[in-house]
Amino acid sequence: MDTRALEAWFKERPAWLQDAARRLLRSGELTESDIHELMLLCKREAGIAAQNGDALKAEGIPPGVLAHRDETVELTLSAISEVQGVNALAPRKPLLFGGNNLTIIYGRNGAGKSAYVRILKHACGARHLGSVHSDVSKPRAAFQGCKFGYTVNGQSKELAWKLTDGIHPELSAVEVYDTRSGEVYVNRANEVAFEPGLLAFFQRLVEVCDEVARELDSEILAQVSKKPILPPVFAATAVGQWYQKVSTRTTKEEVEKYCAWSETDGSILAQLRARLAEANPKDKAAALRKQKKHLTDLANDLRRIADVLSPESCATFIAARNDARAKRQAASVDAQKVFENAPLAGVGSESWRLLWEQARKYSESEAYEGIDFPHTAGDARCVLCHQPLEDDAKERLRAFERFVKGGLEQEAQSAEQHLVDLQRTLPEVPSKETVGLHLDSAGISEEKDRQAVLDLLAVLENRRVGLVTGSKDRALSEQVDREAIALLDRLSNSLEEQALVYDADAARDNRIEVQRQLTEAEAKQWISQQKASIDAEIACLVRVAQLEEARRLTNTQALTKMKSELAEEFVTAAFIGRFEEECRKLGASYIGAEIVKSGAGKGRVFHQIRLRNNKAGVPTAEILSEGEFRIISLTAFLADVEGRRSKTPIVFDDPISSLDQDYEEATVARLVQLCKDHQVIVFTHRLSLLALLQEAARKENIEPYITAVEREPWSTGEPAPAPFEAQKPKAAINTLLDEVEKARRVWKTEGRAAYEMPAQAICSKLRKTLERIVEDDLLAGVIQRFRREVQTKNKLEKLTKISQNDTRLLDEMMSKYSSYEHSQPRDVPVQLPGPDELRADLERLQAWRDSFEMRKPAA
Repeated sequence: MDTRALEAWFKERPAWLQDAARRLLRSGELTESDIHELMLLCKREAGIAAQNGDALKAEGIPPGVLAHRDETVELTLSAISEVQGVNALAPRKPLLFGGNNLTIIYGRNGAGKSAYVRILKHACGARHLGSVHSDVSKPRAAFQGCKFGYTVNGQSKELAWKLTDGIHPELSAVEVYDTRSGEVYVNRANEVAFEPGLLAFFQRLVEVCDEVARELDSEILAQVSKKPILPPVFAATAVGQWYQKVSTRTTKEEVEKYCAWSETDGSILAQLRARLAEANPKDKAAALRKQKKHLTDLANDLRRIADVLSPESCATFIAARNDARAKRQAASVDAQKVFENAPLAGVGSESWRLLWEQARKYSESEAYEGIDFPHTAGDARCVLCHQPLEDDAKERLRAFERFVKGGLEQEAQSAEQHLVDLQRTLPEVPSKETVGLHLDSAGISEEKDRQAVLDLLAVLENRRVGLVTGSKDRALSEQVDREAIALLDRLSNSLEEQALVYDADAARDNRIEVQRQLTEAEAKQWISQQKASIDAEIACLVRVAQLEEARRLTNTQALTKMKSELAEEFVTAAFIGRFEEECRKLGASYIGAEIVKSGAGKGRVFHQIRLRNNKAGVPTAEILSEGEFRIISLTAFLADVEGRRSKTPIVFDDPISSLDQDYEEATVARLVQLCKDHQVIVFTHRLSLLALLQEAARKENIEPYITAVEREPWSTGEPAPAPFEAQKPKAAINTLLDEVEKARRVWKTEGRAAYEMPAQAICSKLRKTLERIVEDDLLAGVIQRFRREVQTKNKLEKLTKISQNDTRLLDEMMSKYSSYEHSQPRDVPVQLPGPDELRADLERLQAWRDSFEMRKPAA
């Protein structure tokens, strides 16, 4: 499939799945934190707002990450430098890959090779990336990354890469092989299965979908319904049927409607219960009407009193009172003018007028019956003190009478009488006790209803008192709140309605209908009490629906279908042919392995490695040795690589172990063949593999670039020259000459004791160099220690160059420098040669080798 088509296909997938693919391509493995974040993204895509997940954003696959799958590209790695935060790597120099197509990087265990391979796996991609930790002996590194030097189609580039960047689109063309990255593995059925990297990537996506789905399933199961079970007796009611159908589509308005419960509903429920419990409806109706009469009478009394004490009536009363006061004031002023010289004050006052009228009554009815008051003729006496009246007293009495009979006084008295008449019309407000008896008789027990009536009673009493005393005229202009009277009217009407219902009940037997209405009312009351549970149930159902929608976003059908299509594309007849050819080249044909399609499963298309001669049906994994398994893994890897058009680097991390020695030489030859079309980089800790690669490369006229990584005091992974053991004799002699000069400086500056350590090392290395000279130069490479075969072609005739002087020289030097390798007697230890002696021996050996190399074989 074309890369662009595959990228377009991913863009049509759920956003969370695109992000999962991006993370897998970047890191290879997903952590629990990744799975949790992907679940949050999946839930948000389904409409579920996630707490603490607002900062998360789904990202798609970066363009070009999959491009190496089908694009022709020439890529060469040149260096890794400025490594930070990766294991214990902190090299001061860059790791160079040289300009040749074969690079061999040697390092002992713990030297840092694997750390470099981890960097390459994370930047270039591999089946199993593994974790990359910083130096565990130091605080966690804030930055993890490095710089890559490389060329693409002849153009040099430098990339500043950090671990969080994941797979880089251009570097993704690099293939990295180690045992875990192999495409051959043992499946759960204990069969040896084959799965190319892209198919394995799709399989991992399927597994991620399953992991997220399990998280969602757990959350769905946690959404337990807490809605109370509807009592069976309410199942047939209208509200009961609604309750049983509550779903995600139930609106808030419906809930408010069906869960509403008012005082009226409570009254209806009580009435229905009472009706059903009543044995004699006719008597009940009569009793209700008696109760109603108490309410009606009380309401009418209060209404009449309220009418009399209305603002209009109060205004009339206040006007009459004000008129009487005004006229009395006028009469008093007139009396003051008339009697201002009277010996006593208060003439014309209320008490004076009362006294005057009593005197009149006594005079005309008893003292001077038949004579108009005041009697002042002859020897008349004062009717109050019975003293004879003097002339001035008689005149004063006549003046008093004229005042009383005057117009102002008459008007004042008339106004005052009118006020008295109005006061007589004021009704008496019934007492609390009287009203309480009425309410008791009417069956009104609700405290708030009783209090409302008593409050009105207090208002009316206060208005009456205020009207009489004139102390609250301003308040009397306000209307009387008649809500309590209206309440009594409503209660009275309600009693009448109940009475009518009982009349109907008495007229016909309708207990079944009453029972139905009662059940409906009781169901409504019960459901009104479940409102909080209903709201919670709807929220739970909505949550489950959203989670199920998120669960649907984890469906793996599309992934499985695409993987099946890709499997048909990758595992073709041509691939199977390449697999068999690679088996032959690697010397593994005898195993009889073949790739066959064995079926398909969820997100997986199975291709098994089977053995042709396995007649007993024993699982392949139980037949293959570990070495055979590894060589089959390498075979599948090479068959996949050779099927691509791109000329890109291939990195091998110890492709051969001690378990694979039977295949070592064939594997080495195959790696060297790959150098013709690819840059091949081999990391190894095995000198034998290094030597074999050198020899195989020499046969193909390929000059390998050999370097090493060392563990130094400041870090691991420090690039170093090729290991001494891997150097050719000529290069080894030059290296030793350099080391002699370094030792000479120690000799001169620090003395013999300090000199002995580097001198001992030089002697030991010279001894090894002599062995290599015997193998490579004297014996022309016919036999070598790390090689099993004896090579004679074009070599045996070179043995004729050997003379007795050659053997004497080499035997002499071997004996001399072997002595420094052994323990010395304590009494006569052998002195190590000084710098001059070492240099002389090396130059002598160098001169001999150059001469021997130029010498022609004997005729």
